[in-house]
Amino acid sequence: MSRPILLGAAALAVAGAGLLSAVGCNAIVGSGDYHVAQDASVGPAGDTGTDTAPPPDTAPPPDTGPDAPDVRVDSGPTCGTGLPTGDPAFQGVVRGCVLRAGCDPFYNYSVSTCISKNELAAIPGTAALAIAQNCADVTAATGRGYTPAGGLCQGMPAGWHCSGANVLYCGTSNSGSYQDCTKRGSNACGTYLGAGDAGTQADCVVQATGCSGGEGTSSCIGNTLATCHAGVGYGENCTSVQAACSTQDKTCYYKGDTCTTTGVACAGSVLQGCFPGGGVPNTLYRYDCGKVGLSCNADTTANAAYCLAPGCTQAQAKACVESCKDAKTATFCVGGAKLDVDCTKYDTFTKCGTFTTSSGASAVQCY
Repeated sequence: MSRPILLGAAALAVAGAGLLSAVGCNAIVGSGDYHVAQDASVGPAGDTGTDTAPPPDTAPPPDTGPDAPDVRVDSGPTCGTGLPTGDPAFQGVVRGCVLRAGCDPFYNYSVSTCISKNELAAIPGTAALAIAQNCADVTAATGRGYTPAGGLCQGMPAGWHCSGANVLYCGTSNSGSYQDCTKRGSNACGTYLGAGDAGTQADCVVQATGCSGGEGTSSCIGNTLATCHAGVGYGENCTSVQAACSTQDKTCYYKGDTCTTTGVACAGSVLQGCFPGGGVPNTLYRYDCGKVGLSCNADTTANAAYCLAPGCTQAQAKACVESCKDAKTATFCVGGAKLDVDCTKYDTFTKCGTFTTSSGASAVQCY
């Protein structure tokens, strides 16, 4: 089993999955991007089984507020009925996950999973994102965001660059995305030549000279993760994101309570997962399914557990796939129930878009 993880800016990797299994996800915080990457054992992003389950379809109930999404129940007579879409707490979880995905250019993860597991609140390193009200809050917490035309990328060719302490990736229209290295325990950005035909790369400098190990190798220097390129260490101080550097896996793992026996189980409406150390102590994460109106449902035959919406089954949760209902409406899967979200109700978003996670799963986000 692995745990929630965060990956670096140059390695924009991510996965998604709803269910938690004995071979789950590890919280990794890497050299730049805050992604929660998961093993294949956890399932694809659309499969919100154990940690989150996607919903079915029916006629939407009345809109109960500016942020209240619609629930459509179409995969069963009662699946999804009773989701607390009008509850400010539920709306806050949806808002935090939608903003995390749409405002962070280096985040490539399932919003369905994030909502169903109330994931942002479960990990100390992402707690500030759980209460985000807009993209400015996400940027303040992560140091990452988009720069419009005329901003940091003005006059720069497409590719990776440094702008002060910012790692910058510019497109062809003078717009792009950035990572503030001061949010990663560094005060400088540096460039290096990538392997093969990768060309110039940029990342945060954590060791200006004397980086030990071969080219491209990573190691922990105290609680700092450094990858060597031409004698310079690039990466991040894991402490800056409340994480621990794993000497075994060469990555940063989000911190949590320690635990002894790995596995997953339900404690009332809370889905608990004890994930193996990988060079750091086994870590316990608690996903509060009840916070979003779901229940924890254990599958003892598969050593797995699910956050399920009222009336939904594990099969319905596995079958649900998130999608764009129309140009501005995202349909997420919450515990087996399909949740329609109007993207225009969040920050300055105007559209729903689809993308493929690094695990090959189809996912959607507002932007």
